[in-house]
Amino acid sequence: MRPRIAILAAAAALLLAGCGARTPAAGPNGTDATSSPVSSPEPTAESSSATSSASPSTSSAALERITDPAAIELIEWLLSSGTLDGQKVRVDSLRHPLVRFNAGAVTGNDGCNHYGGEGTLDTGTADLEGGWTTLMACGYPEDGLVDPQRVMPMQGKYEWYLEGTELHFTKPGVELIFTEAPSIWPSDRGQAAPNVLYEGARGDGDLRLTWSEGPDSRSLQMEYRSEPGTDIGQTGWSLMDGEWPPSIWACTSTTIGDDVYIAGFALPETASVTVTGKDFVEVGELEIMRPDWDSDLLVYAGWLDSPGKGLAVHTYDAAGTEIDPSCKGPWVG
Repeated sequence: MRPRIAILAAAAALLLAGCGARTPAAGPNGTDATSSPVSSPEPTAESSSATSSASPSTSSAALERITDPAAIELIEWLLSSGTLDGQKVRVDSLRHPLVRFNAGAVTGNDGCNHYGGEGTLDTGTADLEGGWTTLMACGYPEDGLVDPQRVMPMQGKYEWYLEGTELHFTKPGVELIFTEAPSIWPSDRGQAAPNVLYEGARGDGDLRLTWSEGPDSRSLQMEYRSEPGTDIGQTGWSLMDGEWPPSIWACTSTTIGDDVYIAGFALPETASVTVTGKDFVEVGELEIMRPDWDSDLLVYAGWLDSPGKGLAVHTYDAAGTEIDPSCKGPWVG
């Protein structure tokens, strides 16, 4: 008997999950940010004398730690600890505030909301301005810690230096320490390793497809970016045990450049998957995958080169008979 499956809109679930408990994903590279207090290095006689005659940004001690601003660009920097007016900033293993710098653009998230702005990085100094932020409610506990959105996005004039693996940003009343993320993928920052079906580059962009499952559901998730130094986008789709076939929207896609990556669910008897575009002209064939999950459902996925709009996915059994579901819609591609 075919499994009965009903659709659960993954996009909404992902947004709520990203807001309430920042996996995002996590898993694939799980690094846990810590909430240990910020500590400053003990001053030496040399550094004390240097700072008495020069500001921290120009002293000989500071210059020994400063690197070229280019050394911190195009990197995901995770907040590992911080203080605001002597109070610890909340940083835990499920929320991952981060910042990235890219040729004057400053983007990232505060562990719940994404933000973007502008900034000027010079040797040891930075002048940063916030621009936009999403406005999801984050639901932090009342435990005396400073919520990260009070210090991120960073605003104003900072002094900064890279010492070992730690990136320090300071200004009066604020001290923030960042460490480089283990990978660009949010799914690598969770408590469990992700289940990766596909990962690869496309032009200047990158894309990863992962799967997950709950007691009565199966989910696909894409993470992607158009070029280095830009935000990681996420989209996905979930099915809960229920009635099959699902609706014609049982797939998800994203575009990098002119190319489209599509993924969706298929019945166990699926033997081939094709995609048609305008006027039902075939524009590509997708790979069939069998995830190691507690279901006999299959997954189809693959790239389409500049396929245009109005795409439709068709699944066939071994005899060449088309079977449900097909996936189509003007939003695909």
